[in-house]
Amino acid sequence: MATAKQRIIQEFVPGKQVTLAHVLSNPDDGLHPKIGLPNNGGAIGIMTITPSEAAIIAADVATKASTVELGFVDRFSGSLVVLGRLADVEASISAATDVLCDELGFAPAPPDPHMKRLLMIGGVGCGKTTLMQRLHGQEIRYAKTETITAEDEVVDTPGEYLELPFYKHALRLASFDRELVVMLASATVAESRYPPGFATFFTVPVLGVVTQIDRAGPDAVEAAEAHLRLAGATEVLRVSAVTGEGMAELEARLA
Repeated sequence: MATAKQRIIQEFVPGKQVTLAHVLSNPDDGLHPKIGLPNNGGAIGIMTITPSEAAIIAADVATKASTVELGFVDRFSGSLVVLGRLADVEASISAATDVLCDELGFAPAPPDPHMKRLLMIGGVGCGKTTLMQRLHGQEIRYAKTETITAEDEVVDTPGEYLELPFYKHALRLASFDRELVVMLASATVAESRYPPGFATFFTVPVLGVVTQIDRAGPDAVEAAEAHLRLAGATEVLRVSAVTGEGMAELEARLA
């Protein structure tokens, strides 16, 4: 008597999600050839998407949104890689994510659960909001912070809260559930916005960050760092949210 053959059908129905959207702002020179990409010295944008066929849509949007080169797209794995100038790559990845999430109902990539809970403080125009946009992989655009705002693990504060003594108590209150206070000082501002020993105002560790280093000379950058150290920051990093310089070190410090 013949045995009936069993037929097994395996069905895989993935959810709609942008599982990864990341920009390598200043990759090592040897990275491009190692992953099969032309070494144009620019930034690299990476996306992974499920269902995987949506990578075709993302590639179309990304290449139309800005002047980027399509490095790789795979409708079977859902992978997309674009190359170009940092600003162009960021714009293309942001546009592709917006179309998938806002128009097609894809879930965005979840925030990094390993980033410390941060409080960012600094004077008006020092680049707090721009830096926060960069940390979240968002399109960099000017936006004046009018009040204390929170996005994921980062709390942003208006510059007036530092510059006007009446508001300084609000900074301390906002720091109570934070793991790290980040004091920003722009390299383009000659005078210090912080009084000496200001870091002792907080009960959590304080990190100093010199911002906008792409817009100032070495002496101005050194002066901004000296202001932060006088304010009590024992560790100071130097970054540019626009060019990406120093961002890898900062992101590692915030992890």
